[in-house]
Amino acid sequence: MIDGFVDLSVEERKNFYEIIAPVLNSLQQRYPQQFDDILSPYYSSGGSGDIVEALNTLFQMSVSSVKHRPLHGGDISVSLALMHKDSEIQIQALKQISSSLTKMSSTSAGADEMNKTTFIMDNVVSILSTESSPRLVDEVCAFVEAHVIVVVERLDLIADQLVKKILLHSDEAEWTSTIQTVLKLLCNEDFHQYGVEHETNVMDVISLTHLAVIHYLLSSNMNKKFVKQLGSTSNSSIMLRSILLAATGAKVEEKIIESVRTGTSEISTYKRRLSNFISACSNTIEPTSRCSPAIYCLIAAGIKIARPLSNVHLLRTLSDELIAILSSPTVERGSKMLQLLHEVALALDEIRSKHPLDGAAETVYERIFVFFCSQLGRKEECAQIAFTKCFRSIFTNLETSAMFLSSMWCSEELRACKLPCEFVHLSIVHLLQQLLVSASNTKQSNKHMSGSHVRVFRLILVAMTSQYKHIRHASIVTLKTFQPLIKGNKGMVEFVELIVSKHEEVEVDDQQISYLAKQFFKQETGSKKMTAAKLETRRKLLSGLMGNSSFDRFFAHFVTRVFEKTHNATILLELVDTSRQLLDVSRIENVEFPADQCNLLQYAISRITPCLVGKNEDVKELFYNCLKINNPIANNVTQMDSLALVASRDFYKELDDKRSLLTIIFDVASSSTDIQVIQACRKAFKAITVDGELLEMELKSSCGHIGKAKSKTSTSASAAAGGKTEDQLKRLITLLDMVQGKKRITNSEKLIEPLFSLLNQIMKTSSWNFNFDCTCQLAMASLLNLFDRFRKNNSDRKHLHTTVERIVNVQLLVEYVRSCENVQTCQQAILLLASIASIYPEKVLHSVMSVFTFMGSNLLQRDDSFSFQIISQAIKTILPTILGGSDDNDESVLAIIGVFVDAFPDIPAHRRSMVFKELVETVGEEKYLSKLIYLLIDQTLTNREQNPLNTSVRVESGDPSDTSLETCINDWCSICKLFDINSQLQAIVKLLTFIQQIPTTQVGGTSDGANVVKFEKKSDYYLRRYILVALTFSSNLLQTSKNMITRRLGDQAEDDEEKQTILSTFERLVETILAYIHHISRTVKPDTTAAATADTSSSDRYQKALTHRLNELLTRTNSLLPTMKFLSVVKSLMKDGNEIFLLHRSVHLFNNRISYLATSMSSHEMEAVVGLCEQFFNVFTTACASTATDEADSLLQSTAVALKHVFRICDRALLMKYQQFITPLCAIVNNNLHRPKVVMSALLIIGEMCVKLKARCIAHLPKICGCLANFFDHQSAENLLALNIALQTTQKLFNTVPHFLGPYLKIFIPRLCMLASSRRMSFQPDGDQKAVEKRAKKLEQQGDVGEQITVRLRSLLIHIPTHMKLTSIMDSLADCYDVINTSSTPIAISPLIHSTTILSARFSKENTSNYSARLFMFYIKALDFRGHHKELSLDDVDYVEKETLNGVLTLFLKLPEAAFTTLFKKLNQWAEADSFLFSRTCSYYRCVGAIVDKLKILFTTSATTIVDHLVQVLTISHKPLSTDTDVEARIEEEKFLGLKYAVETLRLSLLYCGKSYMDQKRTDKLLEPLVNQLEITSYNSTLADAYVTDYVIPCIGEMAVSCADAVSWQPLNQHILSKAKHDDEKVRCRAPSAILHLVERLGDDYRVVLPELVPYFDEMNEDDSPMVVSHCRKIIQQLDDIFDQYFQKNIDD
Repeated sequence: MIDGFVDLSVEERKNFYEIIAPVLNSLQQRYPQQFDDILSPYYSSGGSGDIVEALNTLFQMSVSSVKHRPLHGGDISVSLALMHKDSEIQIQALKQISSSLTKMSSTSAGADEMNKTTFIMDNVVSILSTESSPRLVDEVCAFVEAHVIVVVERLDLIADQLVKKILLHSDEAEWTSTIQTVLKLLCNEDFHQYGVEHETNVMDVISLTHLAVIHYLLSSNMNKKFVKQLGSTSNSSIMLRSILLAATGAKVEEKIIESVRTGTSEISTYKRRLSNFISACSNTIEPTSRCSPAIYCLIAAGIKIARPLSNVHLLRTLSDELIAILSSPTVERGSKMLQLLHEVALALDEIRSKHPLDGAAETVYERIFVFFCSQLGRKEECAQIAFTKCFRSIFTNLETSAMFLSSMWCSEELRACKLPCEFVHLSIVHLLQQLLVSASNTKQSNKHMSGSHVRVFRLILVAMTSQYKHIRHASIVTLKTFQPLIKGNKGMVEFVELIVSKHEEVEVDDQQISYLAKQFFKQETGSKKMTAAKLETRRKLLSGLMGNSSFDRFFAHFVTRVFEKTHNATILLELVDTSRQLLDVSRIENVEFPADQCNLLQYAISRITPCLVGKNEDVKELFYNCLKINNPIANNVTQMDSLALVASRDFYKELDDKRSLLTIIFDVASSSTDIQVIQACRKAFKAITVDGELLEMELKSSCGHIGKAKSKTSTSASAAAGGKTEDQLKRLITLLDMVQGKKRITNSEKLIEPLFSLLNQIMKTSSWNFNFDCTCQLAMASLLNLFDRFRKNNSDRKHLHTTVERIVNVQLLVEYVRSCENVQTCQQAILLLASIASIYPEKVLHSVMSVFTFMGSNLLQRDDSFSFQIISQAIKTILPTILGGSDDNDESVLAIIGVFVDAFPDIPAHRRSMVFKELVETVGEEKYLSKLIYLLIDQTLTNREQNPLNTSVRVESGDPSDTSLETCINDWCSICKLFDINSQLQAIVKLLTFIQQIPTTQVGGTSDGANVVKFEKKSDYYLRRYILVALTFSSNLLQTSKNMITRRLGDQAEDDEEKQTILSTFERLVETILAYIHHISRTVKPDTTAAATADTSSSDRYQKALTHRLNELLTRTNSLLPTMKFLSVVKSLMKDGNEIFLLHRSVHLFNNRISYLATSMSSHEMEAVVGLCEQFFNVFTTACASTATDEADSLLQSTAVALKHVFRICDRALLMKYQQFITPLCAIVNNNLHRPKVVMSALLIIGEMCVKLKARCIAHLPKICGCLANFFDHQSAENLLALNIALQTTQKLFNTVPHFLGPYLKIFIPRLCMLASSRRMSFQPDGDQKAVEKRAKKLEQQGDVGEQITVRLRSLLIHIPTHMKLTSIMDSLADCYDVINTSSTPIAISPLIHSTTILSARFSKENTSNYSARLFMFYIKALDFRGHHKELSLDDVDYVEKETLNGVLTLFLKLPEAAFTTLFKKLNQWAEADSFLFSRTCSYYRCVGAIVDKLKILFTTSATTIVDHLVQVLTISHKPLSTDTDVEARIEEEKFLGLKYAVETLRLSLLYCGKSYMDQKRTDKLLEPLVNQLEITSYNSTLADAYVTDYVIPCIGEMAVSCADAVSWQPLNQHILSKAKHDDEKVRCRAPSAILHLVERLGDDYRVVLPELVPYFDEMNEDDSPMVVSHCRKIIQQLDDIFDQYFQKNIDD
């Protein structure tokens, strides 16, 4: 991470500080030693400074926000703690680092270890540079004193920070001891000696020490005892000791100053120290808002050293530092510092009075003067004293003073010192006023005008232009003081009097003095002319004011400020003379213009007028010299200003010598190397209106030189002549370059002939080079500009047209196109030809094909904007010439289009679209866009047919053969997309019409494309491919333009003409596509010939691809039509009711589109959709009435789907009127039961109408229910789809109007139950209705019709008992039962009973009390199902009886105890009324067994009810039947089934209730009948044996266990033993099995009767039946295993 960080640039590191810092902090605390090892190399001697600095910043962030514990870890990790904000952590780190460094020095650590101290040094300096506590500074001092060698490289920085601590905190009591510690360290000689040994800047350290000591001596907390001790014990320098010892008495400052002065041996050393002193203290000035007193002592000592020696350099340094200190806004300007500055100024003034100061010293002197001027402007008393004492050399005489003050007015020191100009200028005016007062008092001569008066007057005038009013006021006062001194100068007196008279205006407006100057120096005053004498006087005054040989900054400022608003000719002439002198000086001395002199020239140029240029040669000379000036500074100002003046149309228009000015402009533009000057020349030339004759002369002059140059070149002329030729050629190129874009040219036709002459001259040259190419291109561009202007501006001048037509040389341009190797030149020639063709088409017509041939083979292959522009211009101008030249031009246009089509693969891809757009727009898109597509398809397929290697897939596959063809189609779409939507659609219609005729006529002449593409020699493969590619293109074009079509049709109003046109074209397109589909469907017929059989596979693939493409095209067209227009198209297509194909396709289109409009239709669109309903119903009725064919069936099914969509998405209010169609639909169902598709479609419509119309369909319920019942009665098992639709419709009917279907439940319930029973549906627990419907929809999507039917039946059988009225259901149950019971499928009662089970689960308490009796009687009736339907198999009976038992149990569980007891007794009575027929017994005990198993011990109260009946059943059950016929076998099987249920019911009763109700009486009743069941026999021994083994014996065991405590089981045992002597051997075998079961149930309790068993087992061991003996021994063995061989022993005995 660190490597990656240091590899970043400085800017990139800034983005990662906050990301890496937290990670580093965590790693440092977790792995301190490894952290130290990794970072150590970066802080070695080889580390880069910027890397170390970046790492320091990074670690500063990483430790700043975390409580760091530097008590363990590596050196770097501990050193990082020095960066922490907590001072306690920093102190801990310093102590630990000190200890480590001590150990390191004692063990003589290597260089690598010592290199780590760089990081420590930087952090120690960092600690001192922040706000540190006194304790931390004490610790740092101790660390530095102990380890000076470690921090020696940063010794000067540490000393600097320690001194700053003294300067900041010397007056604070808490820092007293810390300050003394710091002083002890700084005054230690060893501290300095280490710096000398290691080449540290020791002089800086010593200087800082002196500063700190002096500051402490002058502070309020100075301890004399400490100072005395430090001075006596210190081993520091002699100067430092003398300072310490001298400061212990009185007059501390004087003693310190004297000590410093006497202790300094070398001036240069002190100068360096002084600089360090002040820089060290500079940072303390602003925070403390006062200057350190040590600065005063040090500077005062320096002045004492420098002044006697006249040391200018030292004085300059001291003054700079003093001014810097005094200029700070936070420093108190006390008298001490100002006195020091006075002394410096006085010393410099004394030196200046003797000899001139050097440049730097003079600058310092001026800076001091400016500083005191600013103080004087603030009315500081110290400044006034300074001017009276310190600047005497300035004020020796008035001229010198005025010169100095003028220079100070615009001095650079004002900006250098950052002093406000306002106060300085005010001080200068006041000083000037004092000087004038002094001069007036001395009565100096004023008879003659002197230079001092002019300088003073200039300064006063400049002061009057100040932006500060008080300065202008002071200047007026000064002017009045100056007025008495100039009485001898009449002109100046008059001007001064004028100004004084207007002094109020001057004080108010800073520009008023300029207006007064303009007024004063006019040649006329009012209506009277001046006298010659007065005019001469004023001219002399003006000459004096404007005359200046030095051209200094102040003079330029004076001229530009005082004469800013004047436009006087007299002033201008003086200004021109001064400017000419300035240019002459610059030209002679070859010096650069200062900015002020440039301002002066700019001012002069801005005053020049065309009239002055024409009349005054001096002005003309100045103006032209400014245009031609070649000075580095002035080029960007004066020359630009002169050219800007030319750019003024009025200036050029009024100029007399226009030719000379144009010559200079072209010369400057061609010779200058400054781009700004060249641009200014072009701008000036562009702005003016030029006569073509002047340009013709310039052009002929330049062309003449070119002609001479060619002849000289051929004769090997001299090098000088060659250089001149190059300059002339460059000038010609510049001229042409400026002319090519020139708009303001009069008589521009004058230039056409010389330009063609130039082109002809260059064409004939033998030495062609790049410059000639450039010249040709510029000449052609100029001609192009001229012809464009000529075409626009001279259309009505026929004689001029004739003249120009004679000059035009078309053949020359064609020759350039054919022969020139430079492409740009050829392109320019084509552009020029295009422009000429627009004016003189007949001159270009015969050469047009050669031009287009060149374009196809050259320009179309180039990828540059210029080439594209040329092609565009040629197409726009040349092709209209052809179109307008002949009535029969189709062949010519197609030939030109063919040129572009042949070049199509070579045209850059991103330029193809625009090229062909220009081409087609020019020739007419309505006629030629489709033909362009014909040619493009033909060209592409022909090229691919000629190169079969490029064709990898046959066309019959349906897709383009490779990617290149797809790219071509996309390119064609890009071309067509550039045209209007209507044009695109028309092109598609024409293309589809054209390809429909290809397979039949091939060369047919009815198509508009027959003359474009010739199909005579084309193969069938080509023809098929052509058709498929055309269809693919059409489909892709619609997809590409989809957004544009949608936007165009959506933005415009419905009645917009353009929109209606597009919609009309769309309708034609849809009709064309449908006609093509119909055409294909009728023309494709099977062919059984041998040749056809061989090509069947290929034809089939082609037909599939063709059909697919047409359907895709139709779908995309359908999706692009607006909804309203789409609906109108569908309506119009359906108007022909005899064409089943069109009807079917129309309805199919509607179905595809309407499914996407369910949520986005407007009210108008919805009304239009509803308007189609009647047509759909008529189509459906007609199709139902027609003969059953596949087409008719498909039509009626599509129509049904359409009506379904309409009723689903449209509002109910709009569909109410269509309820009348329900009755005819029901009749269709009833009359067409033999046509499943008709029935299915009609039922689908009925279902959707019921859902939408809701209550409106109640009146039609008899018809609807009747047709559904009729369908269910006649439905075929094979037609599952129709049954599914019928169930769906029934489901929708029950969901929509459930409360009105009560009377019709007798119709639906039996039929639904019969359907359910025929599918033997299993009624498992169902989910909610929504889950069932969701399941049905999912199955519908999967196409599993059988499962859908099952789900719908289950849903209906759940829905009816759940949502219908209870009364309606209960009233219909009996009738439904009777209908089903008498039907051919009586087992359908099972679904009916399942519905009642759901119904009973729905009962509330109130419903239970009201309906439980009726429902119970229904169940009683259902329980007789077994006895009434002997013909059914037991499985069928079980299917019904299982649901019946479930219903009874559900009902009983909802009953209260009293109601349950009552109904259970009725159930028992019903069983007893059977005369002991086992059919009812079987159902009864099966029901009771289920109740016992559910209620368990709760059944105890009712358990006694079944005892008597059970005893009777068991008593009569053991009588066997004597025959084995089928009927008797059924009875026998049913008998044992009933016995099983009865015995099992007894066992369950004993299991759950035996202890509670089996007393002795009931036991005695049941004991014998139950044990006698061991004797039961049957001809079907399997039934009997299974019954006894699985039911009787377990029941006997349960009786023995479950008897009450007071009841003994031993009688039961005796009855069982008695069966051991039965005559039947099977019975004798059953007795031991029962005994074994008793033993297993009773366990050890059975031991008491073991002796009774021995005789019986002994007798059975000797039985005559081997089966009995074997079985007995087996039982004995099992008993012996239980009772420890008891029986074996006793029997053996």
